[in-house]
Amino acid sequence: MTKKKEIEISEAKASEESGVSEARAEKKERKKLLAQKAPKSGTVTEQDHDEAIFSELEQKKKKKKRKLIITVSIIVGVLLIALIVGVVLLRRSVNRRFNSRVGDVVSYEATVGNISTTVSGYGSLSNYDVDEIKVPANVEIDDVKVSVNDAVKEGEVIATVDKASVMSAMATVQDELDDLDKDIDKASYTYNDCVIQSGVNGRVKKLYGNTGDDITKLMYENGALALISLDGYMAFDIETDKLSSGEKVKVLRDDEKRSAIDGTVEIASLGKATILVKDGYANFEEKLTAVDADGNELGSGNAYIHNQLKITGTQGTISFRNVGENSTVYAGTDLYYVTDVTLTGKYTELLKEREQKEEELNELIKIYQNNALTAPYDGRIAAINYDESTYVAGSETSVVNLSDDKKMSVTINVDEANILSLEIGQSASVSISSIGDDVFEGQLTEINKTATSSSGVTRYTATVTLDKTEQMIAGMTASVIIKIQGVDDAVIIPIEALHQTSTTSYVYTSYDEETGEFGGLKEVETGIQNSSYVEITSGLEKGDTVYYTETENSAFTSMMSGMPGGMPGGDFGGGNFGGGPGGGNFRGGPRGVKFGVGPGGGGFSGGPGGMR
Repeated sequence: MTKKKEIEISEAKASEESGVSEARAEKKERKKLLAQKAPKSGTVTEQDHDEAIFSELEQKKKKKKRKLIITVSIIVGVLLIALIVGVVLLRRSVNRRFNSRVGDVVSYEATVGNISTTVSGYGSLSNYDVDEIKVPANVEIDDVKVSVNDAVKEGEVIATVDKASVMSAMATVQDELDDLDKDIDKASYTYNDCVIQSGVNGRVKKLYGNTGDDITKLMYENGALALISLDGYMAFDIETDKLSSGEKVKVLRDDEKRSAIDGTVEIASLGKATILVKDGYANFEEKLTAVDADGNELGSGNAYIHNQLKITGTQGTISFRNVGENSTVYAGTDLYYVTDVTLTGKYTELLKEREQKEEELNELIKIYQNNALTAPYDGRIAAINYDESTYVAGSETSVVNLSDDKKMSVTINVDEANILSLEIGQSASVSISSIGDDVFEGQLTEINKTATSSSGVTRYTATVTLDKTEQMIAGMTASVIIKIQGVDDAVIIPIEALHQTSTTSYVYTSYDEETGEFGGLKEVETGIQNSSYVEITSGLEKGDTVYYTETENSAFTSMMSGMPGGMPGGDFGGGNFGGGPGGGNFRGGPRGVKFGVGPGGGGFSGGPGGMR
């Protein structure tokens, strides 16, 4: 027999013996119970035996019932504990989310300081005041001697040239100068007289020119040389509601006799009337007065040409005026005789062209003497433009871009909401992280209002210039803050402390730690504001305390105050936690006392009354 089998037989015997022992113990217990309930005579009847059995069964049922109750109670207790733990965890989770919007109640004393609104952005440093250095047409470059970002002094060689090509270019320019001199000489002795005529029939109501007047100056000052009435009427406007369209009215002139002329109401509407008179009876801009049948004045106005034509010109000098004001003219009537037309036109153009050729010849002579193209002033090479493969004979050749090395610029993107607030000359602060924490002063010098759109966003550009330092290199990233407007010595509070409705602005000046309620509502008037603070122009004074709910987002952005523009927070309305814009950058100033408003009583960051 195997060992395993022996073990199984041994276990079976032990089980059987155990069962027998339990049966004997149960039988013994039953006898004992019967003996206790037996009569004193000691005789046990069949009835006594049955009652004992029933009593035993009843006790077993009670034990099982107690055991079940205990088991159920334990299970319910466990479930209740689990539920409580879940509620606590859920409440903490909700509060974490809730507090990310609501945060802490903060007290803040209104302070006096400077506040400004800004527009910010990022861009790359570029060289400012850059000139393109060229050689005249037909000059060939041998070798460029400089590199990008090289500092050069005035007269330093930028590129060597082919001397023979320079001599050839000099000869060409000299021939062009000789030809110009002939044209100028001819033009100086040629005076093309001309006549300015009327192109229509009408009446001359205004002549601006007289003998000796310059045509260009007359046009600049008056916009015309003469004014002609086309339809035969002058008009004037009065304010009256006593006339109607088409009505005849008497008009008094502004002369010594107060001459009366006939007028007709052209238009009468909305308390105004336009009256027409014959153009031969009223002068240009003469005061005319309308009167009723009884001679009562209805109103006055200055006469203007009802339907006019402007006579214009471009150049020359008036030698004679052929007509007078109020003269009747016809198409082709001579109005002015003009001289010196060629002298003031073509002659001037020739002189300007000669000046340009003189400069070109002088530059060629300088290149010939140095056998090279040299720097015209101290500066720094911003770019190399010359490429032998793209050289074109007969035209100017760009060699390098030269900066005076005194200023740099940064161009930033500006969204459409801010572009109209920018003005040339506004001050700006420029930070360049690769250099350090220094802030450089700049000025807005260019606004490009040509829009570009990307993904539905419309943007413009603005350029800020600043003085260059040795550490600045073109291409470095720079952040720019442009100051739009600012107020010094203003009473300011955090913008989160301000609450607004459609009709008013207000703050809370008290807070009950026990009830968690704000109080002391006080109306205020505001001035300018930025993402962090708001100016209070009325309602608060320096030292007054306000209470508000600080969001966690705003606390985070206060740490990010070095980032231009900050990061916007959210709005939270309802209950005792007043709404209003969140976020912003808290740059300095007292932060006050924080009162915990989270769940739980007391503690480090607990409920009302718990101070941090």
